[in-house]
Amino acid sequence: MTSRSTSSFPRAGAWAAVPFIAWLIYWVAFFPGAINHDVIVQWNQIIAGHYDDWHPVFHTLCLRALSWPTGSPGTVSLVQVLAAGALLSWFFTRLHQRGVPTPVLAAAATWLACVPVFGVAVISLAKDAAFTLSTVWMTGLLLGIAAGGTFGTWNGIGLGFACALAMLVRHNGPVLVAPVFVGVALRTGRAGRTGLVIAFTVMVGAAGIVRGPLFRVLQVQPHSPLLTVEPLVHQLAGLVRAGTPVSPEERKVLESLLPLAKWSENYDCHDADHLLFYSEMNPALVVENPGAIVRTWFGMAARNPRVALRHWRCVTAFVWKAGTTALYIGPTMVGGGMVAPNDSGLRAASLAPGLDRVLARMVRYTSRPSSWQRIFFWQPATALYITLGALLIALTRARSFAPVLVWLPSLMNTLVWLVFPVVPALRFQWPVVLLAPLLVCTAMVNWNGAGPSGKGGKMAAEPAVEAPYLLVEIVATLYHLTVLPADLPEDDLNAIARAQVRANRLDACLVLGERRVLAIDAEGVERRETEVPFRLFGHWISAAVTRRLRTARPLPPTDEVLRRQTALEAAIREYPARRAEVLRQRGMLPPADFVVGDLTKGGRDATPAELAALSGRQSNGVPMGLVVCADCGFWKGECLDPNAEFRGKVMRVHCGCDNWNRCAACGETLYPFRLNANYYDQREGAVVHVPGFSGLIHECAGTSRHDG
Repeated sequence: MTSRSTSSFPRAGAWAAVPFIAWLIYWVAFFPGAINHDVIVQWNQIIAGHYDDWHPVFHTLCLRALSWPTGSPGTVSLVQVLAAGALLSWFFTRLHQRGVPTPVLAAAATWLACVPVFGVAVISLAKDAAFTLSTVWMTGLLLGIAAGGTFGTWNGIGLGFACALAMLVRHNGPVLVAPVFVGVALRTGRAGRTGLVIAFTVMVGAAGIVRGPLFRVLQVQPHSPLLTVEPLVHQLAGLVRAGTPVSPEERKVLESLLPLAKWSENYDCHDADHLLFYSEMNPALVVENPGAIVRTWFGMAARNPRVALRHWRCVTAFVWKAGTTALYIGPTMVGGGMVAPNDSGLRAASLAPGLDRVLARMVRYTSRPSSWQRIFFWQPATALYITLGALLIALTRARSFAPVLVWLPSLMNTLVWLVFPVVPALRFQWPVVLLAPLLVCTAMVNWNGAGPSGKGGKMAAEPAVEAPYLLVEIVATLYHLTVLPADLPEDDLNAIARAQVRANRLDACLVLGERRVLAIDAEGVERRETEVPFRLFGHWISAAVTRRLRTARPLPPTDEVLRRQTALEAAIREYPARRAEVLRQRGMLPPADFVVGDLTKGGRDATPAELAALSGRQSNGVPMGLVVCADCGFWKGECLDPNAEFRGKVMRVHCGCDNWNRCAACGETLYPFRLNANYYDQREGAVVHVPGFSGLIHECAGTSRHDG
């Protein structure tokens, strides 16, 4: 048995320390963090104690709670750096568990540490930073669902809270969350209903408590309908400026808000806020009749669609256009500082004076208009195309649409700003920018097979097995499960596993609990693991059996053991239908309902010396290299396989004396010849392979295989 040890997983997660240290340096240099106008408005609400949901109040309350111990918003940015580092470590670990090599993760960690956009984004106090962390969390959970095909209780709870956080810290959160639930439902089918219900219940419960009782206690002012019509008002100004004909009714609506000349004068396709908040327009008038705004926009856009399209291309260019575009990076653009001008007492107070000036110069230099650094480091369109390229690679490697589920948060966030654009601000696409390196790594996931932990493509009966249990690898795609009593001491469980391996001489592992596995190979070599090390255990091409291999001593038939055994047998019976359903959802044909052994018979290419020495047959017709065992009379040794299909392959042949696979209960051999090995049949003139499952027909004298 060969497998990669799971001991390398913590090292994979440890690569997150590289960007974490870099982001901590940004936090020290730019203390208390990057603070834009929105954060200042929220800070004023905290001081006044009056909350308006224009900026999500839940995020405002988080700012208040996290800054309370020190009285400084710097605590908030520090918590974000810590959370980002922890999330990244968790994400890296999940990627490595699914086959992504450590060097790829190291490259992504270097990317995240060296490119300044990540350091600036992580220490920003804007709601977009918290929203980005929720999408990273969500994406990591979706990776487990997409690559594993399972959706259990804990994944459901985690996804529910991640989606609730996304909905509470940005008003466009529901637009991102709804497709995620649809995607999970399509991916997991009936098998995922429980997890989906749990996720939905947690999400609705968490969001409901905040928006219901908590908002009522705090007397939160609901957010204005202006949020939904702001993009339309912005586009109306562009239509007016282009001289689009207006009907009398439309003129009345427009001039009730602002004289037509002022509409044109205050139009800037890159900035809706200037029109709404810094002109003579009264936003309250827009709110009074949003329906009239929608009708006016629809009529004017229909009469002049070319201008409407030109406006859309202008305001969304930062999302999709390769190269440099108008882009508001943040308060770093204001004199190189990280705190926007304000009268609320919020000031930059670097914890390392001088370091802030060095980093500010780097930010200004790399964000210069038309520079290649700006294109690659700051423009979100670059991250978008990297994300799309990674998705194409993942789809090609997976040969199914499963990866789309993982990419949904990034894709839906992009769609939001293509449909509802207001300002070309980098912060709107922070989720896409931060996820881009992680999704490049995700494209390398072993979508159709197991990663180092054996979890990739999991669909078999394992989730129905409660620890402790003993797992024996019969062949690479067939596993025997023995339910063990939970009340036995660990030493007794270890003794049962060791006795089983000594007798069966098959690779096995004892699963004691979460991240507690004792792996024992056929030679008796033991090692501690955190996951089942069998590469294909739980994969869709594998199968499981139970009650075929007896233990060295009978196990007590307690109610607890019988309950778990019954659940396991039910899962094994249901597995073929469940597997066929999941494969159908992936657009794949179900495999044949049988298991094969090693089709290569363990053969290897002969060396030139072996070809010379082993070619031909002996006088009795037996291949050169085989001799008769003096004890059992069967042939043994190494020879060239006489079958033309295996021409030039050296095969190891075992006699009856080499048969070491015995029943742990009665001590008799499981089969006349050694399992997962070859013997020579002189009558047929063939090297015959004995697959491991041949031993499952063994019955102890006077018993049946179902006797325990």
